[in-house]
Amino acid sequence: MADKRSKSVEIPTFKQSAKAYDGWLRQQAGKTFVAADMKWKNQKISENAFSFLRGTYWRFAETILKDAPETAACPPILAVGDIHLENFGLWRDADSRMTWGVNDFDEAATMPYALDLVRLGLSAILARKGAKPTEKEICARILRGYRKGITQPQPTILEQEHDRLREAMNLPPTERSKYWAKMQLACFDKPVAASAVPAPHAKALRAAMPDPKIKLQFARRVAGTGSLGRPRFVAWGHWRGGIVLRESKMLCASAWRFSGAEEVAIQSGKIAGGAHRAPDPNYRVADGIVVRRLGPTYRKIEAKRDPAELLNLDLLEMMGFELGACHAGDAAHVAAVRKDVKKRTARWLRKQVNSAAKRLNADFKSIRKR
Repeated sequence: MADKRSKSVEIPTFKQSAKAYDGWLRQQAGKTFVAADMKWKNQKISENAFSFLRGTYWRFAETILKDAPETAACPPILAVGDIHLENFGLWRDADSRMTWGVNDFDEAATMPYALDLVRLGLSAILARKGAKPTEKEICARILRGYRKGITQPQPTILEQEHDRLREAMNLPPTERSKYWAKMQLACFDKPVAASAVPAPHAKALRAAMPDPKIKLQFARRVAGTGSLGRPRFVAWGHWRGGIVLRESKMLCASAWRFSGAEEVAIQSGKIAGGAHRAPDPNYRVADGIVVRRLGPTYRKIEAKRDPAELLNLDLLEMMGFELGACHAGDAAHVAAVRKDVKKRTARWLRKQVNSAAKRLNADFKSIRKR
């Protein structure tokens, strides 16, 4: 069923949209809104088009059905929403197996399934340093992987297969040292009193620890791009010979709702724990807060540091497969998606991506002119 918002009123300018979203987020966060984050966010999204995409999901949600109206006719499914190249990472599942996949579901909502494919393809094009891989190659491999993932969904376990990705995810000792030095500077050297941490966050962080008796310290954390403005904290303590570290972050309704959708429930936990995933047991969603384990082995490949690795065509196909596995967890809608995706071509997907790119480039230029 087509989304009616493809026939909605005229789209506001980016400046108008940003102001409206800021007000919406302030309303969602209430007194916990972190106003100091917004200056940093504006700086980050001005750096390059890829960072702009990461930090402005609400704008994509607001414009995509106008810019690429053919996507509105695609069947809906519980989707990631704010998907991009850097939204994939590593964790250990309940059996301690090395597992790779989507690791951020803050904007999950029910929407036309093709939007995740369009946004992933768009992020790959924006992350390129040149003309390779081509738009045709990017869209073809993402779509090929998605078709496999939606029809034969399963988690991506790195224990016996996927040698290249497993090697790419391994962290050398120098990088481990850099990680802990970064955490030292950003968090450990800047502790805050426990009384400065909102009670729901303190409760969630304590509940995520392996032992409730661990003596904890807390700090505020500034990280990410799209989630800036939402309160974020870390807690750490020493337990059985080493440090344990957890992060809490406020969740709110997906920005898909900000764009006019009727859905109001937070869907992050539902899609993260889907039937065809090997979820991270340390990823917990409760009472509007998500908590996860932090550590140097819970990592992702970053576009800025490893663009060639991240844009490897085999990896792009695996990303498409993982999206399919995530979507397949929505049992009520998956049959319609499996039927529809058979008729979609890489050329069709490329057309939708190019439509989205026109809007993004125009919006990005508008903020660079300020």
